[in-house]
Amino acid sequence: MKKRFIGYGAAFGFLAVAGLVLGRKRFSKWGRNYIGNQGNKPEYAPNGALLDSSTPLYNKKIAFLGSSITLGSAARHNSFVDYLRLEKGVISFKEAVSGTTLATTSQLSYIPRMEHNIPADIALDAFVLQLSTNDGRRHAPVGAISASKNPEDFDQKTTIGAIEYICSFVAQTWHCPLVVYTCLRKPDSDYEYLIKQLYQLQKKWGFKIIDLWADQNLRAENKREPFYMVDDAHPTMMGYRYAWTPIFTEELSKLFASEAKA
Repeated sequence: MKKRFIGYGAAFGFLAVAGLVLGRKRFSKWGRNYIGNQGNKPEYAPNGALLDSSTPLYNKKIAFLGSSITLGSAARHNSFVDYLRLEKGVISFKEAVSGTTLATTSQLSYIPRMEHNIPADIALDAFVLQLSTNDGRRHAPVGAISASKNPEDFDQKTTIGAIEYICSFVAQTWHCPLVVYTCLRKPDSDYEYLIKQLYQLQKKWGFKIIDLWADQNLRAENKREPFYMVDDAHPTMMGYRYAWTPIFTEELSKLFASEAKA
């Protein structure tokens, strides 16, 4: 950044210094972790040499639809999905774009990407959906739970309508279990309300919930190890490796065990 301001002249000197200070305050924590120091050191990266072919997840075909947490935006684009793929043998279909919403506001929203980018002709064993925190931040309308299961009745421009449409689409297209996971975030009344609605939707659609928002053990781990997260929402590779991936490994293994018994 310093080089960028050289030659602008004395008239811009104060603005340059102010910009540097503000930039450091705003981005220092993210940058310290993102560039590979501390939580994103190379030794925390997903490693195919650690592949465990004995895991119940080995060779399972799983699609993952979400935004920055599914992507791993603060972890060099490595998320729990990549640990499951390289170290647990999951055949993954990772469809994730940072900052996107469940409610359909553009072609980058969840539903258009699901319909266009995840192959409809594969035999999925499970579909994992991230309950986005972006809808609340972008003031997307929450919507209401429909009495219908007809996809034409769901308002895809609302968050709940989009979730219901995804539930229906997954069931009709892949005929596989749906898993919805919640995210960590600082106190957020809008997201808390959305999670309450998610549990009501579970009664209607029967999907599994991995509720990281309510996971006090995960929150305690993050407090004990500050380099697990870069902020209130986004894990580092260290966080994904030691805190998040074990949860998904356990919960997805339970899902497949219960499916085998059914």
